[in-house]
Amino acid sequence: MTKAELIKKIAMLESVNDQLYSELVDIDRLMRLVGFEGGLETVKLTAQEIYRSEHEENDEEAA
Repeated sequence: MTKAELIKKIAMLESVNDQLYSELVDIDRLMRLVGFEGGLETVKLTAQEIYRSEHEENDEEAA
């Protein structure tokens, strides 16, 4: 790749990064509004706990 192509690619990646960051901030704000006090971090922990508990139940049923 030429230097100009690399600069263009970097600019495109920075734009995508900005868009994704903006979406992430917006989702975090919405999650806080609907009751997840810690925003996305709380959503992530809740999802992990649900997943873990469902798989523990399935493991116990299989035993």
